[in-house]
Amino acid sequence: MIKIYVSDGGFAVKGSFDMGYIGVFRADKIKLGGTVSDIRQWDIADDYRDASDEELAEGLTYYFNSFEEKIQQNIKQVNDNFLAMMYSDMYETDNHFWNIDELTVNEKMPEDTRKIYPDGRDGFHEIMRSFSGRPNDGSEEKPDLEAWLRKSLPMFDLDRLLGGIEPEFLRLRDGTVSFQCSDDVGCEILCGAYDELDEELRFTDWHNF
Repeated sequence: MIKIYVSDGGFAVKGSFDMGYIGVFRADKIKLGGTVSDIRQWDIADDYRDASDEELAEGLTYYFNSFEEKIQQNIKQVNDNFLAMMYSDMYETDNHFWNIDELTVNEKMPEDTRKIYPDGRDGFHEIMRSFSGRPNDGSEEKPDLEAWLRKSLPMFDLDRLLGGIEPEFLRLRDGTVSFQCSDDVGCEILCGAYDELDEELRFTDWHNF
């Protein structure tokens, strides 16, 4: 949870914000996307037009803690959407994780590396349609992307990658939360990976590298 408070004529943040596999963002990595004047024009601040800065800060605190709570209630879908975007980049760009010793389970590697990434007909494209631009707020049933990924790529040490994700920043905006993170194995898989989640927890603006 976070607390937004008035400090030196602006808003500051303390606490932390948990984004699941994307990372836990501490206060020094969390920013509000605008000045106090800007924030007063946000749609989510509509009920606080005539409120004091302190009252507005309390309203923002409640809103973004509710946003985090929604993420936690739907963390499986949020995590899976993050993994879907990551894997899509790996697949489309032939990003060879097996060139990274820390991410490779050698005893499960095939002799022919051309057979590592499953053909799109093996299910990923169908799964991806469930996540691409779709809400992750529990309003739609989703396939288990993580289970598919672990089954399809047993030679990929997903746990090692997830354990080394480094959260870089979290920005709180009008009805959205945006993040950036990288991996700790030379930024080979995730490098400044960025996206923005709306109120239905859609991933709306993925960038990586």
